[in-house]
Amino acid sequence: MFTLRDYQIKLANEGEAAMMAGEVPCLVSSTGSGKTVILAELARRALARGEQVVVICHRIEILSQIVASLHKHLGQEVVISRITAGSRPRFDRRVIVGMVPTMCRRLKMLEHKCVNVSPIQSEDQHVGQVIKEVLVKEFVRKKVDLCERDLATVFITGTTFLTVRSASRQSQQAIESVSVEARNRDGEILLSASYDNEKLYTASRLAKEFGKALAGKLK
Repeated sequence: MFTLRDYQIKLANEGEAAMMAGEVPCLVSSTGSGKTVILAELARRALARGEQVVVICHRIEILSQIVASLHKHLGQEVVISRITAGSRPRFDRRVIVGMVPTMCRRLKMLEHKCVNVSPIQSEDQHVGQVIKEVLVKEFVRKKVDLCERDLATVFITGTTFLTVRSASRQSQQAIESVSVEARNRDGEILLSASYDNEKLYTASRLAKEFGKALAGKLK
């Protein structure tokens, strides 16, 4: 843990007082005066109040320096989320350190829902494929944004349940119901829904009706 000098304590006190008053202070200090040490102390005080700490910088070298200083002052047991290009963002951590461009992109991803639809599981692969294709078309029609899995923020998986029904001289499989789940990047369930095929719709008609209802909840 760092031992702060008098002028560092003074700057930390002034910065903390300004933030607690709802202001956005700008602390200026010369090169080598320990700005990162002051930052680490402000972070320690914020964590002690039960707050989350977010640090944004413009160079990867500075990011590494900040993370090292935070660990030295706060302790290695404090988990720090590093938000850099190619990383998987964890905005639920108590301490976050990120690059300016990457943080901006990641935050936009959180604000903006982008949906990826996985193949719908079914005993009849053709039925599952038809339902997925029609769901996707309905989402597009309802202006739900779709994207590839690595860029998505909402992931949809689903299952169809088939039953055997007798029709005149032959028996055939019919869709009994469809169930889907929508999860976020952390695997948390955002939406769970099922559609009972009481009207014995075809796969495409069933998916269209179900897609309308889902699209409204996803937007």
